[in-house]
Amino acid sequence: MNQDIVIYGNDIANLMVYIHESGHALDLGGAYTNDGSYLSSSDDWLKYYNQDSKVVDSYAKINQLENVAQNHIVSSYNLNVPGGFGAFKSGWEQISHQYTLLDQRQHTKTSGDKLKPGYACGKRVKNDEIIRFPSTWTSRIMKKSAEGEKPNVDLASGLEVIPSVEFDTRDFCGRYRAAHQHQAA
Repeated sequence: MNQDIVIYGNDIANLMVYIHESGHALDLGGAYTNDGSYLSSSDDWLKYYNQDSKVVDSYAKINQLENVAQNHIVSSYNLNVPGGFGAFKSGWEQISHQYTLLDQRQHTKTSGDKLKPGYACGKRVKNDEIIRFPSTWTSRIMKKSAEGEKPNVDLASGLEVIPSVEFDTRDFCGRYRAAHQHQAA
């Protein structure tokens, strides 16, 4: 299993979900730390988190992993909308340290701005095997799969293939909760 996020359609209502899930991929992929560790479990993140009096929303209160992912939504807004998040939401200063850390970390000299249009990652893991669905399933995409049409999932030219890591979310979430009892207030 890899950290791919597959998006079907162009439903703008799901934009926040896409940004949230992309935030998980960036955090769990080590995109914000020099050593590839998770920002959500770093001392830096907790230092910034502890300077704020609130979190983004009730979902961010679940744990720091979800808090970082939810802050990707705010940081994306802050970086891409004229006037930033402060022009949109009163009380923004109550969470500003959390999302401004992402604002700072998302930019690198080599890869550009991760949370701005035009960013393209130059690395990815090898594709998983294609799963064929039973022909009795009703989705148009699933029917094509059952009929033998394989989607084109070739790597784009110039991408560096990185090693896959075995990852089981059930195992990860349990270990994460046990290791990080510091919950969002």
